[in-house]
Amino acid sequence: IIHGAKNQRVTFEVSSKEPFVHLNIYYDPEVPWHGSSDIMNMVYEISALQDSSSIELLNRLKNSVMRANWDDQIQRNLIAQQLILSCFGYSYINQELLQIENAIELMETSYHKNLKLKDLAEAAQMDEAHFSYKFNKVYHIRPIDYLIRLRLRKAADLLLKGYSVTEAAWNVGYQDPLYFSRLYKKHFGISPSYAYRNKDGEIAYRRQSKED
Repeated sequence: IIHGAKNQRVTFEVSSKEPFVHLNIYYDPEVPWHGSSDIMNMVYEISALQDSSSIELLNRLKNSVMRANWDDQIQRNLIAQQLILSCFGYSYINQELLQIENAIELMETSYHKNLKLKDLAEAAQMDEAHFSYKFNKVYHIRPIDYLIRLRLRKAADLLLKGYSVTEAAWNVGYQDPLYFSRLYKKHFGISPSYAYRNKDGEIAYRRQSKED
């Protein structure tokens, strides 16, 4: 791991013949969740990770980036923050970040259930107001908004597999297909019935007539 710094150039050579993949992690040294230190403004190599958990974090981050789904965006931020703490030799990982990760995991595994803010806060072992504040402060999105986006993304995948709008809505936790359609159009800008997968495997939409 090579740590860079603002306005300082970093160069390195890869000596191995193995395929090389690099990940850039950007952070603000003034952000209070990890504290500030002079070493954050220096260029140096972190030759040895603190423990096996850091290696696990690197692997999780690499796998998440390779998937490149929106669903993994929050997870990538969380893993990156934990990795930064580990690389700077902190003897702890911010407990509140781990608690928030529990809530994210609940959403990702139970998004189809009738989850409320109360359920997410309980998973994070926080009161509702504090949980919502911390989640938004770190990830710049409210937890319920994250849940809605996650559901809609999952629904988009189902639609591309041939599910009807009603079936997709039910499978991601919406009992009212009309309400689901309004949310979907608000998020993606087009009706869910127009979704399809293009030749590159990406989500695309048929042209929607003015009457629709």
